[in-house]
Amino acid sequence: MSFNNLPINSVLREEMSNLLSTGKIPHANLLVGSDGGAQMAIAFLLASSFLCNSLVDGIACGKCSSCNKAQQMIHPDIHFSYPLNSSTETAESKIEEFRELMQNNSYAGLGDWVDSLGAENSVLNIHAKECSRIERVLSMKSFEGKGKVLIIWLPEFLGNEGNKLLKTIEEPEAGTKIILATFDLDAILPTIVSRCRVFRISDPSIDKLSEFLKESFEVSEETVLNAAAISEGNINDAIKNIKDIKDFSIGEDFLEWLRLSFVGDPKDNMEFIEAFNKTGGKEKLRSLFRFGIFYFNQVLRSRYKGDFIRLNDNFSGSIEKMTGMLYIEDIEKIVKELEEFLFFIDRFANNKILLTKATLSIGHHLKNAYQSMKLKV
Repeated sequence: MSFNNLPINSVLREEMSNLLSTGKIPHANLLVGSDGGAQMAIAFLLASSFLCNSLVDGIACGKCSSCNKAQQMIHPDIHFSYPLNSSTETAESKIEEFRELMQNNSYAGLGDWVDSLGAENSVLNIHAKECSRIERVLSMKSFEGKGKVLIIWLPEFLGNEGNKLLKTIEEPEAGTKIILATFDLDAILPTIVSRCRVFRISDPSIDKLSEFLKESFEVSEETVLNAAAISEGNINDAIKNIKDIKDFSIGEDFLEWLRLSFVGDPKDNMEFIEAFNKTGGKEKLRSLFRFGIFYFNQVLRSRYKGDFIRLNDNFSGSIEKMTGMLYIEDIEKIVKELEEFLFFIDRFANNKILLTKATLSIGHHLKNAYQSMKLKV
């Protein structure tokens, strides 16, 4: 693994590579990006590189015993902290859940962690007891003698408890590196931010994200383009989209669904709904609505800027037609409804009924927009 394998921009990649090649990793680092961004992937690479026994140009070799343990998240000198839904527990009590989440997808987001904990209706925090544990483990000697690394995932959940760690962050023991990975810089105590070197991680472009997905998954180029486009730069969403649409031609299905919704023939609509429901179920339906949100956002972009992401000729032709028919208020209404349908997928007992309702609703909006366009011509 190197920074070349990560979906990050060239400026950040060069900055990080230079820090590692010169051995000048700051003692306290704050990685700032979106929920589902590359912060933790970068944090793992920094930690591995700091402790690697056989560096290659300052970057972890990925082969030595230290790197192997780091990759398995069992290195005794790499410590993790993250929010929990219990003030009586520390991160150690949920390390198996955290390890499983991050090894499956180091771009995982807060919602994924909430699901792992089964804490949908709970408040997460990094409590005082966890802060005391952090101070204790960082005061211990390094097990393997090279140094220690602390990675705090989502330090915005520290709240005022973060004051307990100010001295530790500002003046850690020699050979100690602290890495904080956040989705919300504004929620972190300013006194913590001021003690860190801040790295801002922007979401990758569609092209860069597509390149990353091609290297990471054995799927068709169409699947890669669709997944990257639907995610609009969010790495975690793109990975989920790959898994959802790997066996689906979701772009083609969406354009056909859009056409049938507009025409409104009951028999044709029900045939499509029956066939669609048999071949994919909940995950395919989720992908259909996600693609719909992406599609209509491109229509909106076309109206505002005169340009949009061109996946293929059929997609581009459809966008151009919709741009001439839909006004901004029409697009906003449709996107809002698709977001609501997406929300109800996991809360609706019958996906067939939900898709039927969505078909009628989208068809209604499109027909009204078409009639309005004819009247204005």
